[in-house]
Amino acid sequence: MSGDGCSYPGCTVETGWTCSVVAPKTYDTCTPTCGDGLILGSEGCDDHNLTPNDGCSATCSVESGWICSVIMPITWDTCKAICGDAIIVSSEGCDDGNHVSGDGCAYPACTVETGFTCSVILPNTQDTCSPTCGDGLIKGNEACDDHNVTPNDGCSATCTLESGWVCSIVAPSTWDSCTGICGDSIIVSSEGCDDGNHNSGDGCSYPGCLVETGWTCNVIGPLTWDTCVPTCGDGLIYGSE
Repeated sequence: MSGDGCSYPGCTVETGWTCSVVAPKTYDTCTPTCGDGLILGSEGCDDHNLTPNDGCSATCSVESGWICSVIMPITWDTCKAICGDAIIVSSEGCDDGNHVSGDGCAYPACTVETGFTCSVILPNTQDTCSPTCGDGLIKGNEACDDHNVTPNDGCSATCTLESGWVCSIVAPSTWDSCTGICGDSIIVSSEGCDDGNHNSGDGCSYPGCLVETGWTCNVIGPLTWDTCVPTCGDGLIYGSE
């Protein structure tokens, strides 16, 4: 029989095989020669080398996370990483186990998308990708991103909107400018007062939320609304004076 390493009727070693004598004058065992670029016998691939972690192992089996394609019948394979299988191999920057882009790991390239950070859970296993807070790009579940991770400026260190602020997107997916909401009873940013209304002439101006001339505003609690009363003795008659 030919095709098993030893030809018939010539009994010559066939190309791509290595035959070893079991004992003097007894039959040979023939196995495919791994690394010669020929796919024979039980070989799943043969990429012309014995280098591991390139898709085809040193024993000519297809490695996890790879797919190998035969160029021509019985000739060597080209192996490439499988994007979307949750195994990080070769030049893949990430692999989150799906065929979706816009979630941090691009498909079919398996590269980390701009505005995201991907963390490997275990060596060569799938990544968890989350938006990079503080980069000025609004991605994923970020409600805002003002280019920093400083709290109490409208956009928190985790890129959530802070109470008392409104953030406006400058351009799609780019950083926000955040300003205090005048009239919500929460004192933030440059607000000198906030008495919970949209009226001027009651001590706290609107829309500026600044203490008006002739008034004194007292904060009831941290960052909460003010009570404003006319300042007696300043020579100005306001309110109930």
